[in-house]
Amino acid sequence: MSLVYLKSSKYMSDSNGSQINISDGLPFKFTNQFKEPLDINPNSKIEVVSADLKVDDIHDVSLQNDNNAFTYCLGFNGANVGSQRFLQKQARVPDGKYSNNQLANKISDEVTKTNLLDGFNIRVSHDSSTRFKIDVDLEYNRATEEIDNNTYALINSKMGFNESTTQQDTGIGTSAEQITIENQNGLANANVLTKNSTLSVLTSTTSSNGEKPSSLISNVIVPTTHGINNSGGTTSTIMRPIKHLVFPTAYQEPTAGVTFTSVIGATTTNSIAITAEGGGHSLDFKFTAGATTYHAAFVKTKAQWDSYTLPNSVTHGNLPWGHFLILNTSNQAVNTTLASNYCTLLLDTNDYKWKLWNAGTSGLSTFDFFATTNPAFVKTTATLTSLGNWGSGCLGISRGETCITGTNQVATGTNGRYTRTRVFNDSGDSDVGVENSVFCDYVLQIQATEDGTDSYARMNSSEQVTGKVAGDTDWLTLTKQGLVDDLKIKTLLPTITADDNIILVASVSSWLCVKFFIGHDTGGNQQFINLKKLGDSDANNIGDGIALPNRFNEASFPLMPVVAPQNGYVKDEQKTLTIGQYSTKNVSTHSIAKLNAYMNTNWSASETIPTRQPKVSVTNYCNKLTLEDRVVTIESGDFSSVANTTYTIPDGIVKQNEPIRIGADLELLIRMSNLNTTDDEYQNIIDNGFSLEPNRLNTIYQSLGMPKFIFIDEDNPPPTLEFKSTQLPLANGSQNFIVNLENMGKVVGNNSATKSVNKAIAIIPASSLVDDDIQGTKHYSPPYQLPIKLNASTNEKVNNFEIFITTDENKPAVSLLHPTTLVCRITD
Repeated sequence: MSLVYLKSSKYMSDSNGSQINISDGLPFKFTNQFKEPLDINPNSKIEVVSADLKVDDIHDVSLQNDNNAFTYCLGFNGANVGSQRFLQKQARVPDGKYSNNQLANKISDEVTKTNLLDGFNIRVSHDSSTRFKIDVDLEYNRATEEIDNNTYALINSKMGFNESTTQQDTGIGTSAEQITIENQNGLANANVLTKNSTLSVLTSTTSSNGEKPSSLISNVIVPTTHGINNSGGTTSTIMRPIKHLVFPTAYQEPTAGVTFTSVIGATTTNSIAITAEGGGHSLDFKFTAGATTYHAAFVKTKAQWDSYTLPNSVTHGNLPWGHFLILNTSNQAVNTTLASNYCTLLLDTNDYKWKLWNAGTSGLSTFDFFATTNPAFVKTTATLTSLGNWGSGCLGISRGETCITGTNQVATGTNGRYTRTRVFNDSGDSDVGVENSVFCDYVLQIQATEDGTDSYARMNSSEQVTGKVAGDTDWLTLTKQGLVDDLKIKTLLPTITADDNIILVASVSSWLCVKFFIGHDTGGNQQFINLKKLGDSDANNIGDGIALPNRFNEASFPLMPVVAPQNGYVKDEQKTLTIGQYSTKNVSTHSIAKLNAYMNTNWSASETIPTRQPKVSVTNYCNKLTLEDRVVTIESGDFSSVANTTYTIPDGIVKQNEPIRIGADLELLIRMSNLNTTDDEYQNIIDNGFSLEPNRLNTIYQSLGMPKFIFIDEDNPPPTLEFKSTQLPLANGSQNFIVNLENMGKVVGNNSATKSVNKAIAIIPASSLVDDDIQGTKHYSPPYQLPIKLNASTNEKVNNFEIFITTDENKPAVSLLHPTTLVCRITD
């Protein structure tokens, strides 16, 4: 017979007798070694004759025990009882048995799941000195709470002019205008690039003022992974001016040695050489196809283009006049009525072929003309030139439920158009050939003037109709700024030139504080200075902009950037670059839809959070925030060859280590008990507009040793947002323990509860543990001898014991604390 004394320890002694930490010394899983090995044989048995366990508190949490709810809310609701402007989120601790640390961590995890706010966190922890502790973090931490990586995707595509309800419902129109999206997340300063990858090519019979590509908004993109950080994020979009290709006179010079092909009707002619034109009339070259010589003239200036009368009553603005090629079959001056010339071709930069735009007097239905071997060669012979405006596009911010693709909210069936952020292009007036309507909460919209000499920058917003919700017919009312000269970009930005890029900026320092800016660089150098504010929801700080209404509340999260790139006329040249500071919270897990689903799954229908909330009307709120300028780095990637530059967004970030306030005052409510009219905090909670619901029976405050409620406001702020147990936490649970011998013989046990096999040599019921108040442990002595055969296959010498103690649920007994002491007896 041998007696073996086994003990777990966090420490061991080194050769000098000093204690050193050992990371693998766990109280429930440890190994003891002996200098002199023990002899065991096929008849050897082992039994645990005593145990001393130091057991952490066990909390038996369940719906039946009424101790599984942790409710919290951040924000001021005012005296309007039950207004629910701010959500009371009721986190549910899953049923189970938890040690102190496990319970603290699980509450923290569930709060994280339900918390949509950036700049606000609640963390519960436990240690032996302070017991439980609730830390409320209201400081915006840029390093941990924002990222610049994101993934954008289309939410509207190919939207043309006056699309049918079917196209609006699907979000996919009939236009050929398409973009490619490059999420440049591999850059040190990540951003999103778009290019116009497929262009519309019109003929004079299909051209109309409503069909001009740069007057339309055809494609709208939104993030699929992260919304804008709602406590200090920004999104900026750089847009190039609308450009086209202008070709030179004496076109035989840049095309020397290059042959062309014509396809005229059913006849194809190869090996065509471009030759010099003679005889005046401002012609640029001639070529012969078959038996006919064609005399060609480019449109080389805007003044020249404006002198022509166009077919189909089309106006001159917002067309790529440099792409037109006018042909006659004799050496003659171009007829200023284009339809009176032999024919007019238009360059299609999808494949760089001139194609028939107007048949003129020719009667032809087909006339293609292109460089034979490499049609794209002609691009190298032209100069990329600004049309003098920035086309039509936008940067907006919208509530997440209308932007998160793949959800049932963003639908494609009947009336699907009302479920998403969307665009509709309709007839304009004399100021704009096309009226673009972008339905989202806030939108800084760029819209080309009808004459093509400028673009408007309008600060628009949409308001939810009373009694309607997202998805209802006409649930949003779109309010637009008027088309006035003061809103033309060249008026707003007096120093801008036709070759400058513009930048649109949206800044969110809380969902109550939203502002928009516009600016320009110099000749595309991406150095944007002196951004001009166009709108601000802080009515006392609008500058030269307008006061924006409050469109958001906590149920709007996540707040999603909305970008509409412009249409252009040169393939892959009309680019936008979008840069953002986004929430680290992923929209797949953190949205109002997910929060509703969490509440519906974990609680009864009567306890769900409100789906919609009234907007908060507060004044001077944004002034309570401590803001500072944000410096943003532009890393071009494939947008341009410009090296990294920076620009500054005024008051674009909440100052680090400064508290975020949500509402007119800082109001924090944590409820760990149901609310009764006799409670001290009852009137305080009611006076501040917090709803009584959800108000289920709850005693989790006893498990944490906390008061029933934690309530603070700005008028009586505590010295710290750290709250410790004020009484002894109440542990209401217990656990059985199974002692497994991992490395000796072939001990086989069965656990019917978990239908698993183990290596049990003892089962210690919780009811058999006796408190040792002196040692602070629980002592176990078996009521009778129960030796377990080791089932050794041969005689063995053993010099170590590997102990693994589990619960009867076959989980590691993490409630055990050091030291665990076992006395075992080995017999034959």
